[in-house]
Amino acid sequence: MNNLMLFAKKVIYTLLFGLPLTIWLLLRDRRTIYFIPHIGLGDYCIVLGYLEEYKKQHNIHHITLVAPPNRKEVAQFYPYWDSLLVLKNPLYLGIIHFSGIPIGRTIHRKLKRIEHIVYDIPMEGLARYPSAPVDDVVKKFLDLPSTERRKGPHVPQTDIFGLIEKYDLAHRNTVLLNPYTGGQSVKEIDAVFFVMLAKALKANGFSVVTILGSEKQTAVSGTMGMVTSLAEAWYLAQWCGYVIGMRSGFFDFIRMSDCNVIGIYDPSYKFRELFSLHLPGKDERLLELVWTKDNEKELTDKICSACQEWRMSEERQ
Repeated sequence: MNNLMLFAKKVIYTLLFGLPLTIWLLLRDRRTIYFIPHIGLGDYCIVLGYLEEYKKQHNIHHITLVAPPNRKEVAQFYPYWDSLLVLKNPLYLGIIHFSGIPIGRTIHRKLKRIEHIVYDIPMEGLARYPSAPVDDVVKKFLDLPSTERRKGPHVPQTDIFGLIEKYDLAHRNTVLLNPYTGGQSVKEIDAVFFVMLAKALKANGFSVVTILGSEKQTAVSGTMGMVTSLAEAWYLAQWCGYVIGMRSGFFDFIRMSDCNVIGIYDPSYKFRELFSLHLPGKDERLLELVWTKDNEKELTDKICSACQEWRMSEERQ
């Protein structure tokens, strides 16, 4: 029923807003290129990491980044656009879904003024939902050299010392647990696993807190919950040293900070190869693991062992 409702909403948004918004965008500013990442936080971090080079390579003089309200903060971390257009969610989803159907995609590509990056439309040399790394797909989509490397976010200096003191966050010895994901194609795993993991990490000498995106989320039992902005999370990850949790767009953001990362997948997620967190030429203090009900003990031991190894490595430096 949920999938049916999502499909119905997608159709309604496409019909009501897709084509009218396309026409409106083209008429409101004839000098600009509208650059539209996909919906998720991870989509913004991946695609905007190539925006500066896209602008240079194609000699584009003016780019308007189109975003919904909940992507305003991350948009500021990639200051390569010239103006920001924030659309209410139904309008944004309308233009997104319209450019994801063949006729909408054809219109946008023919006019060359609206650039929306989607991963499930076949391109020359790549199948629908390819197994190639997402960075390769984006570079092909934007017609960029294969040697180009994704740029990380420019996160403004943010005061986190109040949070450090309030939650007693041990420097480079605290695990930030992130058990939630907003991705529609990624299922959250059994919360009991994170309770067990938190206990094991504490037994191995780590402090453990749950990092939350909003007050609606709750902390893993046995840990304190800490609601932060993205900017605060960036510097907290550097201070604390470890981020572990459900694979989500948050990990595409935090991946480029100076911390040790473990992303955990539900086994039903089909696009692990496409959206792998591994980056060419990047220091691989990173693990991607798959949870199942049967491997919880083995997974917990592996995570604790990796964290201990990373901690000893830092202590030797």
